[in-house]
Amino acid sequence: MSGLPEYRRDSSDNIHVIYPANTDFNKMKAWEGYVPPRYTGAAPAPAPMPVTAPIVIAAPEPREDRVLGLKRRTFWILLVLLILLIIGLAVGISVGVASSIKKSNSNSGNASAQDANAGPATVTVGEPTITPVSAAPTTLIVTSLVPTTATETSVVTPTPTPINHCQQIWKGTAPFCNGKCDVGFTAVRESSSANACDESSGDTVIDSCAGLSGNSCWTGSKVLCQQCQVIEESK
Repeated sequence: MSGLPEYRRDSSDNIHVIYPANTDFNKMKAWEGYVPPRYTGAAPAPAPMPVTAPIVIAAPEPREDRVLGLKRRTFWILLVLLILLIIGLAVGISVGVASSIKKSNSNSGNASAQDANAGPATVTVGEPTITPVSAAPTTLIVTSLVPTTATETSVVTPTPTPINHCQQIWKGTAPFCNGKCDVGFTAVRESSSANACDESSGDTVIDSCAGLSGNSCWTGSKVLCQQCQVIEESK
């Protein structure tokens, strides 16, 4: 007996798996109860194909020639009738105009014959009458142009009075101005006096010195502060 399992059939035609002795075939035991299918009957007959009626495609209708949506024959009939109508109107108008001219000429000839047969005309002249004509009074309208003087509105700006309201910082015991005004005050002009912040003169040093520590400087341009005022326009 070899090292592979053997397949044997019993009297009922069932397959059995026989494993050899002293061999581990645990992985093959899953196929122990497998029975291969047997096809003993005949194959099923194919399903019958459905029978459908043949599709009949109708022949396309003959295409009719049309002009402006109308049949060709109808179009030509209407066109001929329209031309005949236009010709009839033209002939009628011509005949009417000719008869009017002929009648007018006939009336003019009769009037000329009557004037030729008539005698000289008699004119009776009476004494001349003079009717005075009263002239309507003439009205003279004089328009006087008076110059209008425009009133100008001038705005008077009060002269600012600089006062000392600069923002200060302290460095040691001496105050230094940082070049800004307090709240409610605005700068009006600058000066170039080389002094530090001077309380008595009202000058404040602008913070424009580069290279120095803090927000102040010993020398540089100075600005004068002015209190904010509301300026009213004079009318």
